[in-house]
Amino acid sequence: MMYFLDQQSQWEMFNLSVSFNNYDTTLNRYFNVTNNHFGDVRCFNSMKTTNNTLECELLLISQNYAHEFKIEFGDCSTRNFKVEGKFIDGFGTNIPTSLAHHELPDTSIGQEYLLRNSEFKFDANLVGFEFFSVGSGQIEIKVKTPDINQTITSWLINTSPGHNKIFNPYPLFFPKHSQIIVNFVSSSKIPLEKSLFYEDFIFNGTSYVPLKNRNFLFKALIDTGFYFGSINFTKQYDFATDHIIRIGSTEQKFTVSNHKSMELVCTLIEDMDVDCFLSIISQTPENTILADYGTCENETISSTSTIFKSFFGPFLAPSELFPFFSNNKKYLLTNNEFKYDTNLMGFEILATQSGDVRIEVGYFSQCGQLIPCSTYFKRNIQFPQFSQVFLNQTFGLSTGLNEVSIKPILVLKGAVLVLSYIGTGQVGVSNFTELKTYSDYAVVGDSLEELSKEQILVFMVNSVVEDGHFLDEIAVNKTYPLFSTYYQAFKLSNSTINIRTTIDLINGSSVMRELNYYYNDSELINFSYNGPECLVNYENRFYDDLTPNCKLEFHFTSTIDHSGISDLSSPAIYYRADIIKFSINLKLNFIQKHEIVRSWHLFKMDEYQNFSQPILIDENPTFKYARLLLRSNTLNYGTYKLVHRILVKVNTGYLSDIQNENEHLVETYFKIVPSGIALFCLENGQDFIKIGLGQNLELNTVKYGYDMDFLATIDSLDINFYCLEKNKGQHLNYNDLIFNNTNNLIMFYNESAKSNECFNDTAQFEFDPARKILKINAGGLSFKRNKNYMFILDTIHLNETYYQ
Repeated sequence: MMYFLDQQSQWEMFNLSVSFNNYDTTLNRYFNVTNNHFGDVRCFNSMKTTNNTLECELLLISQNYAHEFKIEFGDCSTRNFKVEGKFIDGFGTNIPTSLAHHELPDTSIGQEYLLRNSEFKFDANLVGFEFFSVGSGQIEIKVKTPDINQTITSWLINTSPGHNKIFNPYPLFFPKHSQIIVNFVSSSKIPLEKSLFYEDFIFNGTSYVPLKNRNFLFKALIDTGFYFGSINFTKQYDFATDHIIRIGSTEQKFTVSNHKSMELVCTLIEDMDVDCFLSIISQTPENTILADYGTCENETISSTSTIFKSFFGPFLAPSELFPFFSNNKKYLLTNNEFKYDTNLMGFEILATQSGDVRIEVGYFSQCGQLIPCSTYFKRNIQFPQFSQVFLNQTFGLSTGLNEVSIKPILVLKGAVLVLSYIGTGQVGVSNFTELKTYSDYAVVGDSLEELSKEQILVFMVNSVVEDGHFLDEIAVNKTYPLFSTYYQAFKLSNSTINIRTTIDLINGSSVMRELNYYYNDSELINFSYNGPECLVNYENRFYDDLTPNCKLEFHFTSTIDHSGISDLSSPAIYYRADIIKFSINLKLNFIQKHEIVRSWHLFKMDEYQNFSQPILIDENPTFKYARLLLRSNTLNYGTYKLVHRILVKVNTGYLSDIQNENEHLVETYFKIVPSGIALFCLENGQDFIKIGLGQNLELNTVKYGYDMDFLATIDSLDINFYCLEKNKGQHLNYNDLIFNNTNNLIMFYNESAKSNECFNDTAQFEFDPARKILKINAGGLSFKRNKNYMFILDTIHLNETYYQ
């Protein structure tokens, strides 16, 4: 008769009733049909994953050969596995009947061991023990229950060499997770084998220590059997975080690590050009970088690397060695900086000369964990002391490639190498151009000096590590449209790494002022279960640092030089005959490509004291320039307002939505007044002439005089002619003279005056009919040795007196 259980049931009770013919008796029996099953998982590369992939092994135990185990991977995904293993009748390992070779524990009498491999995987009845023994004697076996009271049952068992199988007088029940403890109380020992899944432990007096992938050839026999098997598998996750893998009631937490590093290196910052690259180290080949260039524009850059390295340092290039000579004995190798915590396994060294060298691997407190040491030492040349040293060892090198293995040492992120020449050994140096990097440094006293300022020189040393990573370098070149200060920011996906820079772009002296590294989560992932339903709680913070509704604010300020600008209360005075010049000086408080649009606008004050009369001067060739020229005799008399409009428009290139215009309106006031009458009567404006007694002289204002504003004519003016005698050398001013009738020639000519200071008779001179021209006849003036004749002409025009 066969009974079948549900796949997930551990046990079920069945009733068997038996009736006998010709008897009224019925026999009832109850039976427990079990399907005990157990699963466990271990992942070998937890916290050391590459490409977000765990490498794991399943241990599957079931009393049903066809039982399927459902594995929940902690990311809401599952897979089913079957046991497909061997049958075994107890907890532990199958015991061979003989051993050709064996490994014994390094133990002493009384040493205690915890047999994790023989732990009870489910509730069972213990019926005995099976083990292999080397030598004879006694061993003590204990079974400790997992309950609070931790009941311990012990046996003192006599052993014989070889295969031992010992049964208890009766079965003893022990619950799941009961543990086997063995104490070697004699010289009899149980050999070890390489563990299939669980390793056993040794008690060191205070705690249990694993036996390094070993377990004893021991089995706790039970009254039933089961199938067991182990299955290797890989699981790739989308996110690097802690994941809980479940197999039934068993839960194990594993860490999918994705060690990452991002470093910004700028090779050129000149004028408005910024040429940089990002060096990306990651344990996944694909990454995303968010680049914010500080101009309200950002870019999501995809990185896909095909370069995988299992070392820190340059690619060794024997054919590209550089002839490097130096008297220095100590060098700092920042290109070997550890970008994450990992085990150092050894070195690859390309030597150009055999002999001893010493390598120190150490950690500085000033750099490494946040800001890379390669970046730090570009700005700080002081060589500090190591705060922690992981390795200080001398190596004997042979010429050529040296592959040096060491006992694995855990080295922390940020550690660097210091190479010292203590013997004849010499390490090759390469002019490294395959990937962008920094030159290594020579340690000179307490300072650092790059191996070369012109070239990138790198020592041919690799630090071989247990874990590997992908390497990519991404150009982030930018040509900005404006001279200004920009704040760049870079964020690496699925990491906490962020970089922020401050770049001052100045005409002729652009520079990176600040370079800061800081931590900030880009994603938060959590997987939760609500009953049978698995929920993924994913919070993407990758874009959180971007400024919402970003708006650029550039201040393109400019100022006006107000010297020479007049207000209405005291306008500048110009004669109508003047060439009027105005200039407005503009000072720009920025250095950008720009355009300046200027225009002048002229208004005349009306009779109501308003400037409502625009005067068109658009055709003036200086209308659009900083300096305005107004030709003489073009404006009428009066008060004017002159407005200069300056529009400064900055060329912002591809940047839009920027206030890039700056307008100035400058007002100045001036007044046009009469220029006056040039009352000349002699050619070329002469005011002194000599004539002979027999010569005549004509004082012709019609011919030589004129209105400087070209508005009035001489014919329209009343002109007075005066004459007086003055001593030679005597200087007389018009405003100091007092004229009387004897000086007025017109009155004398009209006989209104009976005498004249210069003439005795009116026949000695004559006027034209309009009284504008005076003609002195020959002999009209007499010679006087110490006297000169002074002729004065004046007229009144627009209430102003003009004379010669």
